[in-house]
Amino acid sequence: MSGCPNEFGIYSRMVTLKMPNHLFKKNGGYYVDKTECDIDQCLVDEIRFLWSKGVVTTGSCCGHGINQGMINVLESSVNKMIELGYELLDIPEPFWKYSFIPKSKHKQEKLNDENRTQNKRTRR
Repeated sequence: MSGCPNEFGIYSRMVTLKMPNHLFKKNGGYYVDKTECDIDQCLVDEIRFLWSKGVVTTGSCCGHGINQGMINVLESSVNKMIELGYELLDIPEPFWKYSFIPKSKHKQEKLNDENRTQNKRTRR
């Protein structure tokens, strides 16, 4: 168990948010048709805060207590994220290059060997 309210691979606990206007391409954002997005519940308040500051997010994941969480943004929002005190996440290409470490944290527990083995089997 990771200590995350949103267990990895289980999406029923995600929160669906209506996307603000600045996320749409016609307003300088990213999205064309999508009007809602699903957010890990432990990141909802943080994503809402970023949206209120005009940050254009393109994806996020809390990391589920297993991996490092991330918030992806458009290049146009990189300076704002840095101004807000966010740290750029070092992710190799071809992954999204404007990923930041979330400030929202939840309890992270180290997986014991049994859980590691179970996770490897689940991912196959």
